Amino acid sequence: MILLPGWGFTWHIFFKPGSFTTLDLNFLVPQSPVTRETAGCLSELVHGLASRGIAVSVLGWSLGALAALQAFKECEIGIERLILVAARRRYTREEIEKESGLVEDDPAKALSSFYRRCFVGQRPDFDWFKKNVMMRGLKAHTKEQLLEGLEYLLEPMDDQGLKSDNVTMVYGAKDIIVTREYRIAPKRSSTIVVPDAGHLPFLSSHFTNFLAKSA
Repeated sequence: MILLPGWGFTWHIFFKPGSFTTLDLNFLVPQSPVTRETAGCLSELVHGLASRGIAVSVLGWSLGALAALQAFKECEIGIERLILVAARRRYTREEIEKESGLVEDDPAKALSSFYRRCFVGQRPDFDWFKKNVMMRGLKAHTKEQLLEGLEYLLEPMDDQGLKSDNVTMVYGAKDIIVTREYRIAPKRSSTIVVPDAGHLPFLSSHFTNFLAKSA
């Protein structure tokens, strides 16, 4: 399974002890932040694996969901399962410009504030994150990379024409970033709403149990 993290995060966010990454699955993660180029790179990887008879699953979270969806629409046959977590239909230019201004002023402060919003409703997860992962995110991204990622988020999450039984949408009931009105639900896809989660529902035991049963 290929894992694509969200804006301002590194792949380490997926590997909380007890989370879904403890399941008996193989995982591939990007070593650099998700950008517009990620979708193209993912498509090339999937095509290469498909030519060898290997189909893959992809989990994209937040910004990673945008890249994953774009890649899926290019090479649907090679991706046997697509999981989009906290996929927001669109962000307004006002929202992006506001966040970009904060990044311009102080990237670390902007990211720290964003992290707190992500973990609303998930205090134990936030405690783990602060202790084990937060500094990686603060150090891994340059100001330019953060601004590039925000600009990428202006692209809408276009699910038009996407009709697949192999797409699962995952949302957190307490998410203040992707609220109900911004969720997407492609035709024939299934949707899971995790009751005890905010913007990171994949860290919940509910998601782990779901993936364990459906793997």
